[in-house]
Amino acid sequence: MTRWLTAIVAVLVVIAAGYLVFLNAAPVVVRLTPERTASAPLAVALLVAFAAGGVVVALVATARACG
Repeated sequence: MTRWLTAIVAVLVVIAAGYLVFLNAAPVVVRLTPERTASAPLAVALLVAFAAGGVVVALVATARACG
């Protein structure tokens, strides 16, 4: 049961990411530092931001659970 649930969630995440890429293909400039910028599609910038936020939340939750 858990494998099916994991597979369904993974497929939904891939579909949502694809939909986000389809809707937001325009390039955007991301400022990494005041002097350094990077140009990437808006969807990539959003997906990276969501993933980074998820990693931070997971790390904080793991730290609280272990300590």
